[in-house]
Amino acid sequence: MKRFLRSQTSQLWLGALTCLTLAQNAHAQVHTLTAGNNWHPFYISTSISYGGYDHAQDMGGNLSATLDGELLAGAYCVDLFNPVYLGQTYPLTTISNDGTVFGNAVNNAGSVAWLVRQYGFTVANFDEENALQAAIWRTLYGTNFEVDGADNAKAGNSAAMIASYQSYIASLGSNTASLDRVLWISPGSPTLPLAPYTISQGLVGIRSGSFVSTAPEPGTIALLGLGLLTGLALQRRQSGTIST
Repeated sequence: MKRFLRSQTSQLWLGALTCLTLAQNAHAQVHTLTAGNNWHPFYISTSISYGGYDHAQDMGGNLSATLDGELLAGAYCVDLFNPVYLGQTYPLTTISNDGTVFGNAVNNAGSVAWLVRQYGFTVANFDEENALQAAIWRTLYGTNFEVDGADNAKAGNSAAMIASYQSYIASLGSNTASLDRVLWISPGSPTLPLAPYTISQGLVGIRSGSFVSTAPEPGTIALLGLGLLTGLALQRRQSGTIST
């Protein structure tokens, strides 16, 4: 479960799976992802069907990852159960724009995309980053995932983290964003001393340069353009009527 695990157990069969996935997506562009060391712990619980973790300490928040040398504005996990290795480089990373990681659809991907677009650029501290990560996991797993102190009565998380988490969940509602407004990242095949291949957690990320606070969506722009043309046509028609 914990994303900072540094297990050295060989997972060659997972390596074969990764290689097969890459072979099936040979047309996809390959990127280099480097994981940062920015995660901080918070407490969660899960249902029996999702591991049965009771007041477990997990790591969350913005990964501070770089993609092809570019520092991402945000990179958050969309999987509780596979690790991402801190400080590790993943030279065979692939990116999708359709809400899939490792070829699998992310549950409630549109809602996850909305959370990341809405808050990923403005989180200001570790509590808010952890809250956003927790909100993503709650969106993925529903009531099978709980933030201790917010979704149950267990203590441990800071009041600021809990308040931010509850605010993000409340504001999400039924909102969704286009899947292609975020990066769906499949970190591929890190090189570790005794585990040369592993399958990792999928990530959802945003580029620093993709934040547009006031620009309308393309559909809105099209409607505005249509309205302007219609207005001009009416103005010409009225002008013609007056002149005659």
